[in-house]
Order: sequence, then C-alpha cells, then structure tokens
Amino acid sequence: MDYTSLIATLQEHLRAVERTIAKLEEEAHSPQATLPKRGRKAMGAAERRQVSARIKRYWARRRAAESNGTPAAASAGPQGDAACDR
Repeated sequence: MDYTSLIATLQEHLRAVERTIAKLEEEAHSPQATLPKRGRKAMGAAERRQVSARIKRYWARRRAAESNGTPAAASAGPQGDAACDR
C-alpha cells in the first residue's frame, strides 16, 4: 500500500472539507441567512370585521340559549359557528 499517495488524497479531501466549512460559516453570518421573525400575522381590517361579526353571532346565540334554559355548553362554539359561515 502506498501511504504517500493515500496521505496526499486525504489531505486533498481535508482541504475540500475545510473550504466547504468556510463557505458555510460565511453564509451563516450573512444577513440573508437569518430566519424570518415568527409570531402572529397581522389581521387586515376585513378579516377583523369577519371575526368580530362571527364572535357577535356566537355570543348572541349563547345568550339566547341561556335565556331559554338550554345549557350554554350544548351550543356551538366560535369555531363551530365559523364553519357554518364559510
């Protein structure tokens, strides 16, 4: 086995790996590499109006059900109400 050529080949691979690592480190520190901020998305005015109307209907139905003596838990929640409106 020729150790000299084996060592030369391994050193060449090592240099390639080191170059790749250097490039990755450069990219990791660039401003483009930062991830977008996470959080809630902002609601537009139209979407806020839809949510407001849906919640108003939910509470109106809930108050009506309570005044009729029906348990409030039996009525549909805001998500159940929203499914009917879509």
